[in-house]
Amino acid sequence: MNVELVEKYLNDDCTAEEAAQVLAWLATPKGQAYLKICLEQDLKMELTPQVELDSASVFSKIKEQLESLPPTETIKSRTLWYRWAAAIVGILMVVGAGYWYFLPQDLIVKTDFGMTKTIVLPDKSVVTLNGNSEIKYRKQWVSNETREAWVKGEAFFKVTHQANHERFVVHLPRIYDVEVLGTEFWIYARQHKTRVVLNTGKIRLRVAEKAENMLDMKPGDMFEADANAKRYVAKKVNPETYSSWRKSVLTFEETSLSEIIQRLEEIYGVEVIVTEKALLQQQFSGSLPSQNMDVLLDGLEKLFDLKVTRTKREIIIESKDN
Repeated sequence: MNVELVEKYLNDDCTAEEAAQVLAWLATPKGQAYLKICLEQDLKMELTPQVELDSASVFSKIKEQLESLPPTETIKSRTLWYRWAAAIVGILMVVGAGYWYFLPQDLIVKTDFGMTKTIVLPDKSVVTLNGNSEIKYRKQWVSNETREAWVKGEAFFKVTHQANHERFVVHLPRIYDVEVLGTEFWIYARQHKTRVVLNTGKIRLRVAEKAENMLDMKPGDMFEADANAKRYVAKKVNPETYSSWRKSVLTFEETSLSEIIQRLEEIYGVEVIVTEKALLQQQFSGSLPSQNMDVLLDGLEKLFDLKVTRTKREIIIESKDN
């Protein structure tokens, strides 16, 4: 970068095209190193304590990157600190909100209704999302730091165990955290309820607001809580029942029709109407193919001896006697 062009920008004496060129360069590691040097020189002048604090805060976020850069030519500063502050503002406008070049980026993966998706995380752990679900995680994970992911909806994890025993934490809505070493487990975190089922290995579930409330789970354990996190249930289950959707099958074991309907609405985004409220409390057991909605509804009708009618906007369920 031509230093004279940078000076032209700071003196408001360049074209829009030249200004864009300067801002793009200042957003690079070498440009940031140059900017830091000049700011440090200008800050030797008489400034208020508040200004010094602000400038230190700005550059604390890029300290590690700057230390690894090769020496940059020092140029005698002939500007006041606020001209460099203007340059910083310009850089942030170019690269977007936050320090894009210096903070790890978050990746967000979402699934549509009726869709499943498998994601390989930076540590080679594997996550499978069910329909209408979301996971957020850092694009890169730093060695010896906690591996973290944020989940909404439904997901199945196969977590790799690291040689240095790095923690793996899954954050759920409503203040739940699942801490893992190396294991397989299912997570359900939707509007009405939160569930965690452990398939293999060992996990620790904790409520973030109450650090003393921890539950060490063993294979076959299920933890369940309502939306308000006021009622907790822990019991033994068949883990495969809850993660069978990974194999395009929905499995029910003494499951009420009310809960089955809730699953259909959450996963497939449909509206289900039951004409007889008494049907909602009936319990059913069985497995249904879940890859195709029409096949699923046909199976639901035959397996549970119901009459199921599908329209463009809704699904109507009633007893066959009607």
